[in-house]
Amino acid sequence: MERLNEVDKAMLTVSEVADYLRLSKSMAYELTRRAGFPCLRIGRKVLVPADGLKAWIESQIQTS
Repeated sequence: MERLNEVDKAMLTVSEVADYLRLSKSMAYELTRRAGFPCLRIGRKVLVPADGLKAWIESQIQTS
């Protein structure tokens, strides 16, 4: 998958999130069930806003 900064899509599928984060698809789905993880559910479809994912990643980085 392209770098997230270069992605033209506003919304990503769970498979695209898994590829980008180098996680299994099941782990990516687990993230979508966590409080604070940005996602949109439309019926059974789960989408993740690219900007929200970037912000979530930044919020998870721990500084020493």
